[in-house]
Order: sequence, then structure tokens, then C-alpha cells
Amino acid sequence: MTDPAGDARSTGSMPPELVGLSVHDLPDVNDRAGIVRFAGRFQGYLRFGSFEACAAHATARRRETLVDLMNELFFSLRASRHGGHDGFMDDYAELRPLIAAKLALSNHQTPQER
Repeated sequence: MTDPAGDARSTGSMPPELVGLSVHDLPDVNDRAGIVRFAGRFQGYLRFGSFEACAAHATARRRETLVDLMNELFFSLRASRHGGHDGFMDDYAELRPLIAAKLALSNHQTPQER
């Protein structure tokens, strides 16, 4: 059985940078600097082996695992930086409850919102 936070089918085990995360680590939706730090802790290019693979996985918007969600957020941050805008803020607001739910499943917590 696959850990609900990871995805052994296509992405392997949980990346070390995500091990130990909890819902309490999620920044507030208005904390731009916190969101940048949080999104940047996951390295999608390294995880998937290339920009192209990371982009394909992020734009597929599977949202089945924590890896899927973190990669989508990482890629949104990178695209926002490249485009000179803060679109990642809206994406984080949408992804935050999904990330909280995955973290709660993997850590046997309640997906509390701050």
C-alpha cells in the first residue's frame, strides 16, 4: 500500500524535505515570505529529473499525493518568479487545504486550518 502523502507508483518514496511536515508548518495564505520558503523546500526539478518532467507533472494537476501538490506549488512559484507576478499566492490558497489534508493523513492529525 502506498503512503497517501507519497506516490510509490511514479515518484518513489517521500522526499526527505517533506518528511516530518505537519499542518502546523503551513504558512498563512497572506504570508508571502512564508509561502516562498515553504514552496521552495520542495525541489521539483531534482525530484522529477528535469524542468520538462517537473512541468508536465505540475500541469497535469493530479493532486493525488503530497508530492503532486508540492510540485504544483513549487512550479507555480517558479513560474511566478519568471513572470514577475504573485500568482503563486492564489495557487497556494487553493492548494493549502489539500496539502493540509495530505499532511493530516500521513501524520494522523486533524487537517486544521490556521
